[in-house]
Amino acid sequence: MGYCVIGKEIHGNFEDWVKHIFDHEVRPKHWCFELDAPFFRAEPETILEYTSLLFEDPMPFLSGFTNAQLGAGLWHLISPSHGDDMCALNSEGIDLPKRQRVVRSFVPLFKQLYAQRCSEHLSHIDEPGADPLNASCYIWWDVLPLIPEKTRELDQAALETMTAILTMDSIACQESALHGLGHMHYCYPEQVRKIVEDFLRLSPGIRPELATYAKRARAGHVR
Repeated sequence: MGYCVIGKEIHGNFEDWVKHIFDHEVRPKHWCFELDAPFFRAEPETILEYTSLLFEDPMPFLSGFTNAQLGAGLWHLISPSHGDDMCALNSEGIDLPKRQRVVRSFVPLFKQLYAQRCSEHLSHIDEPGADPLNASCYIWWDVLPLIPEKTRELDQAALETMTAILTMDSIACQESALHGLGHMHYCYPEQVRKIVEDFLRLSPGIRPELATYAKRARAGHVR
């Protein structure tokens, strides 16, 4: 099934949606801010289902795109400044297990994509030369429109997901998880403190800069 464009609207299947998100030339101004930018028309529940399907087994669908395209596309997908697709995570009109599935699907996405393709640069100190994927990896939990304490079960799925990402052998993934945990601290201080302390205890050889960032995240002091 190919694109069927009605004005700025695009209707299609899962493969069409993936192409809509990622198949763009990367420019300083993101394509979605262009006056004639297309809009993929689908129900919020469908978008969440597509997101889960993509993230649970990402590489068959994403391997043909450059890291710059993937970074721009993933930022577009999760950021409410680009659209409202992920705002559906907070919708009580969508079954909780479907929303939890999306959050848990971040684990295979990070493991199969970010952990393999991100460079060993730290974004919170703006190390030069980072891969284009690193930015979206680092900012993931900052721009993702989850509302802490609105749905406790969804918060716990997020905390479990951050914990799993924290165990990956990737500085970029560990930094992303710590970033997210730091922002969750004000709602779940004891849980965050334990997760980060366990990470520090089990990771004695990490870079000093990452260890310092972990200690800041443990206290909720991240940017």
